[in-house]
Amino acid sequence: MRGSRRLRTNVRIRREARSAQALFPRRKTSDIFERMAKTLLRSLDNARRLRKDMTDAERALWRLLRNRRLSGWRFRRQQPIDHHIVDFVCFEARLVVEADGGQHSESEADKERDAYLRSRGFRVLRLWNNDVLTNEDGVYQTITEALARCAPDGAAPSSSSA
Repeated sequence: MRGSRRLRTNVRIRREARSAQALFPRRKTSDIFERMAKTLLRSLDNARRLRKDMTDAERALWRLLRNRRLSGWRFRRQQPIDHHIVDFVCFEARLVVEADGGQHSESEADKERDAYLRSRGFRVLRLWNNDVLTNEDGVYQTITEALARCAPDGAAPSSSSA
């Protein structure tokens, strides 16, 4: 599995390097490839570290989302999307779920990040840590409703993607 993941990562970096070469024709492809590879690997390392050091609210939310427990939808945790690492994402429904504490209440960085993710076709759902820890049924219902709105024509997740 690791070999195939590394191969997919290298293919992705090479594809992005070729598109960057078209944007910057005077730079060598190898320089662009090397810089992009370092950035992507740094992002993957950060995501691994965040998966190990989850907050209590993230841990509680992950217990709710893992193993297709939410109507069969598959979520991933601490997943890099371009240069951002999101708490949880369902790629099938294009839904990002973030567990936020008080420091995120009026954050301009979060607004910019949300706008970027929306421009990439994702819907962002922000939940307060306190709600995740004390109101599990309400959080479950909120995420279920968001999945219903995100899915095209009420489509359920495919059973073959297990």
